[in-house]
Amino acid sequence: MISFCQRKPILVLSIVFMLTVLVRLPNLNRPLSKHHEFNAALILIPMDIWKESSAKAYDFSPVMTYWNPHDKEINNITVEGIEKEGDYYYLSFPSMTYILPYVCFQLFGVAPSPIALQVFNMLIHFICILLIYLIIKNISVRILGNGNYHISAIIGSIIFAFSPTPLWFMGNGYTHHTLVVVFILWAILSSVKLLYENKERLLMNTFQLLVALFFAGMTAWISFILMFILTVFALLKKQKTKAIYALIVVPVISGLASILLTYLQYSKVVGSDTFIEYMQGRFSVRSSANKENITFFHLVFGTFKWYVLGYLPALLLLIYEFLKLNYFKNLLSKSVKLFLLLGLFFVFSHHFLLSEFTIAHNYSVLIDGVIISLFLGLIYQQLESEGRLTTKRLTFILPVLFLSIGQYYFINRPGIFGQNGERYDYMKAIGHSIKTNSVPSDLIFTLNLKEKPNPQVIYYAKRNFHQLNNMSEVEEILSKKNNVSAKVFIIKDNKVDSIVSLKSN
Repeated sequence: MISFCQRKPILVLSIVFMLTVLVRLPNLNRPLSKHHEFNAALILIPMDIWKESSAKAYDFSPVMTYWNPHDKEINNITVEGIEKEGDYYYLSFPSMTYILPYVCFQLFGVAPSPIALQVFNMLIHFICILLIYLIIKNISVRILGNGNYHISAIIGSIIFAFSPTPLWFMGNGYTHHTLVVVFILWAILSSVKLLYENKERLLMNTFQLLVALFFAGMTAWISFILMFILTVFALLKKQKTKAIYALIVVPVISGLASILLTYLQYSKVVGSDTFIEYMQGRFSVRSSANKENITFFHLVFGTFKWYVLGYLPALLLLIYEFLKLNYFKNLLSKSVKLFLLLGLFFVFSHHFLLSEFTIAHNYSVLIDGVIISLFLGLIYQQLESEGRLTTKRLTFILPVLFLSIGQYYFINRPGIFGQNGERYDYMKAIGHSIKTNSVPSDLIFTLNLKEKPNPQVIYYAKRNFHQLNNMSEVEEILSKKNNVSAKVFIIKDNKVDSIVSLKSN
């Protein structure tokens, strides 16, 4: 088995990926519901709208207002003022998260849908699995000068493949922090090759790093922390080679280009001053700058909670091997020590800068899973290079994988009902009721729809609606309209209990 893994690593990783698909199969293509499937709906809504007209008509920006006459000027998702001609936009992160899957769907003639997005997302997961393997391989060969890396690199990839957080968020839970992982890994691999590969490959590695960082910058703000780290690292190097100069210049160019393009794109939609003010407000919220009740303790506890939910079996294995081997002390290469320390600084500086975001979203630790996997891979690389990576030791990893899969199923339970006892399809059922019991000229209201905002219901309804709590609010809005028909969908126990038809004077 070990010999086969050494000879056919890509085939082995392909089989590993197919096994992750089998694990996720019970949850694939089910109705959008809990556990941050809010984000999948948020991505699908603009693609829905673009499909009906074109992405160019909306400046390739994430519009959240459907095309029906009375959907305009209804703000279901974003903050007030982020609109153009009655169409609201969600501009919290750059647009690559929306554009890349949309372009792929267009190329293959596939309509945007939850299952299409899940397939795209799982392919991203597969690329990440391969990139983790290649990073460990290149560290082993180029930094450590050791060709015994095959099994350890595969182990690092497998740990990431089966950990609960990547399994979910690179399956059902697509978001910008999912997509950015592939670009960050590509950038890390390109950086290692740039510094340690032969000079003949300098131009190609520089170009790859430029593209990877640009795409990363067009996907999620966390990328700019990586760009900062790479530039500072290169500036602090005493001996300045062409590769070091490239590592100084490329992140700056990629960062400025992605910031400028995002600014030009989004300011064209809502105006320069509005967009800058909006981003300042979002940073204030996500950094907890305006929330005095969020302390450092809350951040530590919140991050620890996501680590336990997302990587507990892998973490226990890492701690065990780390302490047993006294790994950091025995690791001879200062370059690898520095690489791992920079990785830790990268993830924790992100959590510190955007503490509210980390506390509120367990996909905020997706990048952390990469560092955990690389740590484990490099530990086993040391064992492999010393001839101590025996079959008996490898079997110890199996319980970790089974526990990870069990944890994934405990959190994301297959079947009709979620962990909280609610049906997975209740948002889809409400949305379909709105869609089938209204016409495009109706003004839509929902009463007692408990989750605000609720892009899952909006996506299935293909409508924007006023989400209110009492009939007096309905009457107040209708009093400002002339000769408008309206439908009020009254929700009870997560179902449409009744529908009231109204008309303004």
